Amino acid sequence: MIVDIILYGSIAYLVAVLVWRLLLSKRAGGSGAPGNKASVLARQVFGRGWIYPGVAVALAVTAFVLRTDLGLISRWSEQERVELDHFVQALSYYDDASRLFANKSKLTNEDWESVNALLQAALAEGEQVSAELLQKLHPELPQKYQERLLAGLHTGTYGLRNYTSGPKKVDVDTFEYHNGDSLDAGRWLLGEWNKWFNVNRAQILDRVD
Repeated sequence: MIVDIILYGSIAYLVAVLVWRLLLSKRAGGSGAPGNKASVLARQVFGRGWIYPGVAVALAVTAFVLRTDLGLISRWSEQERVELDHFVQALSYYDDASRLFANKSKLTNEDWESVNALLQAALAEGEQVSAELLQKLHPELPQKYQERLLAGLHTGTYGLRNYTSGPKKVDVDTFEYHNGDSLDAGRWLLGEWNKWFNVNRAQILDRVD
């Protein structure tokens, strides 16, 4: 609140100074500088030179820097902020599912249903994030996000609903699953996402904040 007052107050003051100086310059070319009480008061407030305006500029710059460094100025538009919320929520759902899946040998049927529900929720949230926004977070994120995370969620949730046993093979070039084993394909894709994201997680989430 105080930073806002300093920032916007300084800007308003500078605008007033410029307007007053313009009026002075016009009058100087005419009948001379004004001499009424209002003019005297204005000169006292705005100063004869640029000392007061200089102080105002310094305050405005300082306030702007404080707001930016403290995260008080959002680098995101309202729409981008909505997409960021979807992005963060997708990661949260996925992390919850991963923690459950880590103990897959002890999972009950209800636990498997919970994993599938969390992955589907992550997918629903994740699909609402644009490539343009992801590009601002990390140059490689749009591709990794689409071809690893979302693709893994698609095939993984399908596999959990339609899991069949049998030979397991994943085409690492096309990311397609074969022999009906989409569950393993989804796990492979998500594993590749985990490797990349764990390296870049701190940098990306720092940009989100």
